[in-house]
Formats: sequence, structure tokens, C-alpha cells
Amino acid sequence: MQIIGSYIQKLQLEKGSSSQEIASMLELSPARWENIVRGRTQITRDHIYKLSLYFNQPVKDLLIHYQYGRLLSETTDKNDLQINLSGESIQFPVGIRGIGASKRFQNMLEYMNKLHESKLTIIPHEPSASLSQYIDSITYCRGHNLDYPFEKIIPDGTVQLLIHLDGEERTIISDAATRRTKKAWVSGIQRRQHIYRLRGNETIVYIRFRPGGFHALTQIPQWELEDEIIDAELLLGNSISRLWEELHDCSAIPDIFMKIEQFFLNRINGQLNLAAQVVGYVTNYIDHPLPVLIKKTGYSQKHLIQLFKKHIGVTPKYFQRIKRFNQVLNDLQTTASDSIDWSGIVYKNGFYDQSHLIKEFKHFANIQPQAFIDSAPTCTTFLHSKVLY
Repeated sequence: MQIIGSYIQKLQLEKGSSSQEIASMLELSPARWENIVRGRTQITRDHIYKLSLYFNQPVKDLLIHYQYGRLLSETTDKNDLQINLSGESIQFPVGIRGIGASKRFQNMLEYMNKLHESKLTIIPHEPSASLSQYIDSITYCRGHNLDYPFEKIIPDGTVQLLIHLDGEERTIISDAATRRTKKAWVSGIQRRQHIYRLRGNETIVYIRFRPGGFHALTQIPQWELEDEIIDAELLLGNSISRLWEELHDCSAIPDIFMKIEQFFLNRINGQLNLAAQVVGYVTNYIDHPLPVLIKKTGYSQKHLIQLFKKHIGVTPKYFQRIKRFNQVLNDLQTTASDSIDWSGIVYKNGFYDQSHLIKEFKHFANIQPQAFIDSAPTCTTFLHSKVLY
């Protein structure tokens, strides 16, 4: 990962920022940030989005540096993998093939080629202070499919609103049914993976809510949305259609973000109540033992379960399982395939044994751990595929 670390150091020097300032912005300890810069620990895609905003650099440039570092970590034949990352533009030899033996490496290389050739535009937006306790991120994406016809979405414990600015019909495939939607849809907290078809140079805005945030802004009990993918107009009424019309007429991306923010600012109704604060506390420390957390809230287990299903959509235990599984995905995504310590991953994340871990993979993602490793995604939540699986 040292390529991305070196690039970040260069940007840091140009901006004149301190390491402490950047670490604070990323909500990391200075030691953790130093390890990222030195290539000793992983950087996540969320970090890349935040750094893009902070340094005012295109996400695509950061992703290319990041992906090159991943490629270098996967092969010992580094002399044959030469990519010019110097200067203002990034040049990549598109015809390069055949380096490394693993399927993981080949998938990384294919993604690198497509990333370099594509007209991908990703613009993240940090919600204003008034919305930040409800909304985690707003992201504008155009051309994000990179020639893959399918995108598999793995449960990550969040609710999302996806707005398709071109208004073309989309097909979403889940265990329950195949759905079609045009303008916008809401994905409630999911227990299983679902897949939707990608097409052409589509333009999408992703609004990702913090745990409990969608309930706080809409007052919709989240258990009603569990494992559901619903046309947004059915949930939010004609207001979402009016928002879509306004966004469709926008010629500037900052105006899109401004209108989305105003839409949700109008839905804020006072401060978060005590129940929402308690749920927020538990979600923030969900990696701790649940009996300890329940005791600290002062609520009974039964009452806390009721609150979680209303504000989050699932029980605290199930939410903990989702978050634990996603931590495993992050560990596998950012570790070279020959350095994966399965015993360490099992122990670190509180699984009984490796078979327990494999069972969770099958439950949440419908794939084996090795299949995830081979896919070499840049983002653990979205896995692109050429075939429906």
C-alpha cells in the first residue's frame, strides 16, 4: 500500500498539513495514520473519499494509486509492473497482461485497466454539521459500472437512498423477488446480498444514512424496511419525485448536493430523543460484549431489542454480526493473499472457528471466503461481476 502512502505524503506537503490534522479529520490515531502513510496498514475506500475532499483531488487519481499499491503487494515480479504515476497525469500501459499467477491478481489488474480507461466520476460530499448525525455520506457517481453488468451489494448495516438521475428503469434481484424502479429506491437494512443490473454511463447519487438516521428523519419504523428494496416514492411520497425533478434539472454537481441537503434539513424535527441516543451509543460500541452494553444503557434486553428494531431494523445481536462480518471483509480486502492469517482473523473477530466464519460468508454474501479474496474488490460493500451469481 506504500504507493498510496507516498502519494498522500506528497499532497500533504503541498497543502502544508500536519499528520495530526489529517489523522483527526479521518478519526484515526496519529500512530495509525503514520502506519497508513508508511504502507504498514490498510487504507479504506471511505478514507480515500475523505482524503479526496480534504486535498481537493479527484477520487479516480487516488483510486489508481491505491490500486497500484495493491497490485505491488500481490506480486513478487515487481520489475515487470511499471506504471508511471509521476507528473500531473497518470499513465498506465493498458495492454499489460500476465503478471502474477493468482486469480486475485488478474482481477486487480483488470480493474486497474478499466479504471484507467474509464470516464469514471466519483464526487463525495460531506454532509453539513446539522445533517452529519443522520447522514454518513452523499456520493455522486457517473460511469461507475466499469463495464460490469452486475453489482452485488453485501449487507453493511446501513440504509441507503439511491437516486438515478437519468430516470432509466433498474432491475434489482434479491432472494425475495425481482423489482424494477426508475427514479429512486430505498434499501433498508439487509440480511442477505442482493444484485442489480448496471447499464452504460448511468448517473447515481448514493445517500448513506448513519444507523438510526433514516428513522430519525422519516419516523418510519425500520423493521418495516428490513430486507426490503422499495420505490422511494412509496415511502416518501411526491416529495421525492419533486426532488428528482429538481436534481435532474441541475447543471452543477454542488447544486445537487445542496438540494439533497435541503430536502433532509426540512425533515429534522428537533434533537435526537433519549431512545435514539441510546441506540446510537450501542451501535458506536457494537464490537463490545452485548451484555456489558445492555447493562450500561439501563434498559432491559427486551426493551433494547424493541428499540433496535424500530430505529435500526434488526436486533443488536444481528447488527453485531453484520458489523463483525464487514470487519472481516475489510481485513481480507486490504491484506495480500499470501499474508492472510485465518486463525488471527477468527480470533480477532470472535468467531468460534474457521467453519463458523465460512458459514457467515455464506449467510451474508452467498460466497466462500476464497471467492471474495479472488474478486479483489476495492470496496467491500459493492462487488462487480460479469455474471449473475
